[in-house]
Amino acid sequence: MPRDIKTYAKCAGPGVARSHRQLTGLTGFLVRLWLRSAAFAVAFFAFFIGALILLNNPAAWLGLVVLLSIALSEFLHWYYNERLLCIRDRDCAIGTVISNPAGPSDDGDRKLNLMLVPYGQRGQVQTLIDHIKANRIMVDDDANFNDPPFHTSAPDLNDNFDGNFDTLRDYLRRLRSADPNDEDAEARMYGNVLIGVMDRLMADPAKNFYNRFHRKDKAHIPEGSALWSALPQDFDETVDWRGVNTPNAAQSNVTQYNPYAQNTQGLNPMFRFDTDHLVFYFHCEIDGYALGRLLENIILALWAFAIAMLIWGPLAALFVMLFFFLLKWWFDKAIDNDGEADSPDVDWDDPDVPESDSAQRKGDVVVTYGNWIMDTEHGQYFEIHPVRAYYIVARNSLGNEPVLVDGNMEQEEFGHENFDPTLIDAARAEQICAIVTGGEEGNPDPVILRSGPTALSYGMQTRYAGNQQVVG
Repeated sequence: MPRDIKTYAKCAGPGVARSHRQLTGLTGFLVRLWLRSAAFAVAFFAFFIGALILLNNPAAWLGLVVLLSIALSEFLHWYYNERLLCIRDRDCAIGTVISNPAGPSDDGDRKLNLMLVPYGQRGQVQTLIDHIKANRIMVDDDANFNDPPFHTSAPDLNDNFDGNFDTLRDYLRRLRSADPNDEDAEARMYGNVLIGVMDRLMADPAKNFYNRFHRKDKAHIPEGSALWSALPQDFDETVDWRGVNTPNAAQSNVTQYNPYAQNTQGLNPMFRFDTDHLVFYFHCEIDGYALGRLLENIILALWAFAIAMLIWGPLAALFVMLFFFLLKWWFDKAIDNDGEADSPDVDWDDPDVPESDSAQRKGDVVVTYGNWIMDTEHGQYFEIHPVRAYYIVARNSLGNEPVLVDGNMEQEEFGHENFDPTLIDAARAEQICAIVTGGEEGNPDPVILRSGPTALSYGMQTRYAGNQQVVG
């Protein structure tokens, strides 16, 4: 299994971690300029460089190179050292991969989205249906939707929403609505509904052992601590979230200033919800360094420009800068140094498993191990980022798509060969993560003996690093 994965991003403590909106000076200006409109930023730089060419002043050019190099270096340092708020330096999560891992994102990271155990898709969808039914009056009341730029009236709720997967999915998407100025923003009632559903899921003490990944949990984050204060308010304990059909039972009107988003908002859920599969998921990222490599190459090209400018002048130096940038980009690609994280695979060493089947896929159950953080960007969600290792627990049996019949999902979309992940309890989850942690930290305990169709065994008697106990 992939272990000792190379990482680049680091945990930052409270007071150090900050979003791009909190960056100041030239660095903050350039980042906000680019994020507001890449086309406008390019036009701005083209105008600025053109003006400097007309001035033909070497001192002005050198000053520009120095300023841009400092700003880009500050941005590079922030992105990999101050962007992720550290909750716990090492943690472990077990869950079902809800979508086939896609190609690397712009920064080179690879994403793994997990539906955490012990919940399955059927249970989560049914809880969602139960919560909407219990709050039908609330979600039909236009007075609860005066929320521009989102909807200003209640989205239509088809009476057959609990018998049709597509109808339910469509309703959740309309309930989420959209803010044209912030793609991460969500309508207040959408957040309230999901917080209510999460409250129902976490109500079962036998199943809420991963509450810390879904909520600001006092058992893991001391209330009143600097870390606690650095996290937005995500829950309102004064609300009866499991009330039944009263106009305002399961919603909160709490408002708070979010320093990361630099705006006033309501409750800020720490979890994510996937409207395609109608399940909550825990986001994990395998670290890449593509953005860092790009910034380093730009800084290198800027200094090549500065040296060439003193020798040949600014016009020739522009060509030298472009040449150095493209040469370094090509060289990085040629030696596989482009900063893109490796694609997730399960690294099978089994003659009965064809090599083409080693890629991770939707429905696999995996263990991810790494830094538990809150991302100061993108809504301030909990994540494991960077992932330092991940292990396969079970393969997806590629079951058929689910259907809803009389409010019940007849079939899980995610099927598994040997065991039901909803049967993993707190003790088993802790045991599995102890095995992984011991192996990754280089301090494994004596072996653990397993037999039977249990997690990590595949139905055979197998020895794994563990805490010297026998599990049947």
